[in-house]
Amino acid sequence: VSTQSTWVLTADGFILGGEPCIADYAIALPLALLDAVPDFEIPAPTKAYIEKFKEKSASCSEVFGESCPLQTMLSQIKSNHKKDSMKLFRIPVSANSIQVQVFMADCKADFEAVDVDVMSGAHKQPDFLEINPLGLLPALQDNFVKLGESMAIMKYVANKMALGAPWYPEDSVARAKVDMVMDWRSNTFYKALSSATYFNLGFSQDDTKDEGKAKLTEACEFFVNHFIAAEQFVLGPEPCIADYAVAVPLELTACLDGFSLPEGMQNYWDRFKAKSANLATISAPMRGYIESKKA
Repeated sequence: VSTQSTWVLTADGFILGGEPCIADYAIALPLALLDAVPDFEIPAPTKAYIEKFKEKSASCSEVFGESCPLQTMLSQIKSNHKKDSMKLFRIPVSANSIQVQVFMADCKADFEAVDVDVMSGAHKQPDFLEINPLGLLPALQDNFVKLGESMAIMKYVANKMALGAPWYPEDSVARAKVDMVMDWRSNTFYKALSSATYFNLGFSQDDTKDEGKAKLTEACEFFVNHFIAAEQFVLGPEPCIADYAVAVPLELTACLDGFSLPEGMQNYWDRFKAKSANLATISAPMRGYIESKKA
């Protein structure tokens, strides 16, 4: 693009002279699509060539007019590629939503948090189902990328921003450990946590809290003994995305009367709270909800 004006075009403005030939039609129209490329500045000579072609072509205004389908598509592409286009759809009192939002805030991702009114069924409406067909929260929209599942969203954001260590290391061994802990979190830890807390929180009609507390204590002890050991967090002295997945939901245990986390897990939770710059603010609605259920 930057060199075409120096060796293809004549001094009269087009390939063969002062009027377009079929080669100009083959080149000028696709070049106009470059206007939709984010963060790309069309070189001045190329832009002048495109504008000159538009002036010469009687049909060009129909193709590139403001109301034509192509121009509408180009405008939509440009709009979708704004740098601040990530949207995190969330439930403000959901641990699964909060862990993602806290991570994105702590790593300084550029995003907008959008509350979804699940009580009115907004998460089952067609507009939301286009973003996450599962109809679950959280969900992420980043231009044309649409994701559900909190673990997948955190991994996507870490990869998109090329965060690397300590968030989500490129080293295959370290990354495998992060993935392992996140899988364990979803398949074992959070099942125990929800079993212990969801009845008190009004999220379940099944009172499984006694059995759930026993399983949660066992899961916490396993985590401390096998996943962090002598380290402060999963990979060392700084939290990674697996720590956000495990630590943030611990807030839910505040709804359990007479329950205390095992000492090692409580110390881990305290370390995490001290490291996260945004946890206290973002989790405030969840803490308020928990207190309302205890009253």
